[in-house]
Amino acid sequence: MENGNNIIINASEEDSTLIDNNTLSINEIITKIGVLSKNENPYQVSKEIEDLKSIFYVKIKEENKHKIISKDLPKEENKKQELHPLEIKFKAVFNTYRKIKAEFRNKKEKEEKQNLKTKRQIIEDIDTLSKEQESIKITFEKFKALQQKWKNTGHVPITVNNDLWQSYNHHIELFYDFIKLNNDLRDLDFQRNLEEKTTICEKMMVNLLCY
Repeated sequence: MENGNNIIINASEEDSTLIDNNTLSINEIITKIGVLSKNENPYQVSKEIEDLKSIFYVKIKEENKHKIISKDLPKEENKKQELHPLEIKFKAVFNTYRKIKAEFRNKKEKEEKQNLKTKRQIIEDIDTLSKEQESIKITFEKFKALQQKWKNTGHVPITVNNDLWQSYNHHIELFYDFIKLNNDLRDLDFQRNLEEKTTICEKMMVNLLCY
């Protein structure tokens, strides 16, 4: 759980220790970024890692004030000297985090594209149900299975989420209209059958009375 520059480092809610990141040494900051990089979702810790980065550069700036640059060395060598060994270590850890974050984003984008494909197919399948010549019971069971599949499918790209959701709801409404229409037609058939049976019975009664 994050709170500004503070983080609960113990997983137990009853025994949690708050640490102020500003009090960490440069080495501890580097170590902490390495630990946070292993988070299942690197975006959940990105704010804290950025805070740690800011704190690191404040501290390394102070450290560099005490560093003496040799006037006898070429400029290129001085530039190498200007980069503190701990900054080299920090950059390596921070770049590893950035790589992990990029890989996570790419994986997420692929999953969202696949989820979009799946959900679009679900919408098509719901539309197809209203054209099938099956019993309403079987059709409705298929419909419920498609609804469950939709719920079990993960996120899609945010840019298409709203349009996709509206399309899904529109086809849900069309399906229920289809079910209602079929029920109305079934009831109408039942009514006609009842009327026909009643007419037949009445005729039979008349014939019986005539005998």
